[in-house]
Amino acid sequence: MNDADARFEERSIDGQVVTIPSAPSLQEIGRHPDFLGAPVYLEGTRRLVTDLLTFVTKHPDTFRLGITRSKGLRSWTVLPLLLVGDRLQRVHIEHVTCGQCDRRPTIANPSEPSLYFGVPDRMAVNRAALKLPRVNCPNCGAPLPEMAVWAELNEGAGAHG
Repeated sequence: MNDADARFEERSIDGQVVTIPSAPSLQEIGRHPDFLGAPVYLEGTRRLVTDLLTFVTKHPDTFRLGITRSKGLRSWTVLPLLLVGDRLQRVHIEHVTCGQCDRRPTIANPSEPSLYFGVPDRMAVNRAALKLPRVNCPNCGAPLPEMAVWAELNEGAGAHG
């Protein structure tokens, strides 16, 4: 394995090549936005990307942060990935409010259409994502208002679940 191989892995996910930076590379990206010759975030997206970096770092057994580069774009597009069995599933990380108990879990939602930009057959891949098993509120077990394939309660700003 050479130095370049240790910095990242490339995988085909849904027919699209996705670059997955190593844990040390993610730390470096948190300090300096450029990776492999292009910015991972611009000033306007810095907080969003650094929040995702923190999130995947706190959940190394469950999440990866992928990046893709579309033709015509100057920067990378950040793509949170959830390990589902032996494959990686594109997800949108968001906070929702449970209609039953009013708690606000963090969820991984695979139904966000923008996750599939650049995928050769994005409609079929999106339809497959909608068939994934859903999880309910981790506090009370009620169905959540958005599709969730993973959920975690947040016990205050500094705590982790």
